[in-house]
Amino acid sequence: MSVAERRERATELAALWRARAERIPVIGTLITEWYRIEVVDRSMAIGAQGLLAVLPMLVVLAAFLPHDIAVTLYQQVSDTVGLDRQQSAPLGGLMTTGEGSVNAGFLGLLIALVSATSFSRAMQRMYARAFDLDWTSRRGKLRASTLWLFAWLAFLAFEAWFGAQTSTLPWATAAGVNVVLHLGFWWWTLHSLLLGDVAWSDLLPTATITSVAVLLLARGSGLVMPVYAKSMIGQYGSFGLILAMATWMVVMAGALVLSAAAGTLVTQTPTWRRSAVRAGLPGATS
Repeated sequence: MSVAERRERATELAALWRARAERIPVIGTLITEWYRIEVVDRSMAIGAQGLLAVLPMLVVLAAFLPHDIAVTLYQQVSDTVGLDRQQSAPLGGLMTTGEGSVNAGFLGLLIALVSATSFSRAMQRMYARAFDLDWTSRRGKLRASTLWLFAWLAFLAFEAWFGAQTSTLPWATAAGVNVVLHLGFWWWTLHSLLLGDVAWSDLLPTATITSVAVLLLARGSGLVMPVYAKSMIGQYGSFGLILAMATWMVVMAGALVLSAAAGTLVTQTPTWRRSAVRAGLPGATS
């Protein structure tokens, strides 16, 4: 069998299994929704922007922050990705000693911040696609995405500080507070990035699923990433750290996209609409 014939056969089998899965009520609807919002493409785009735009911005931004805050920011990034301090030492050297941005200056900081808006705009486009909004001629998109970027940075810093303050709390209490904090942030994120075009009540399922997914992924990263990063660094040296972080960012982006798809499906169900009206959520209609 030639390569072309094998490729054609694989395409036919994929289409066959997709058709079978789509006949299952819930799974079929979910798969159709994933195809509609282009899960793989959106995940790769957001993950790539995170690696190419957000990380350089964090490195340059850390050069202008007080040393203690820069160290806290580095530790938060390292803990979120799930790397131990030894593995993330090259990133720590860039963020806490100014090795990578000593000559950047304010112009470099401005360029890094402008570049980082590509990440927030990619997030914005993904959510607009998930909620099926006409986004081509909408005004205020750049302002909203820029505002969200700074709010996200502030949330990272606050999360690091709050984590240090709650280290003595029982695990269940700390976990509950974390869920509430993330729920509030992601609920506001959706409202802000979508410029208020979607009712608060319709955003809550996506915000809830996203919060849980992000927290679980961050917790799981602490178990998986040290082993994976050690393997990649052993094979490719310092470049392996970049590959490991790129993989993590694509996985995290995939979790955000899948959460958006699942959340929008929940809002379309009569059960959710009745529950939202009964609970008196803002913008809820039956």
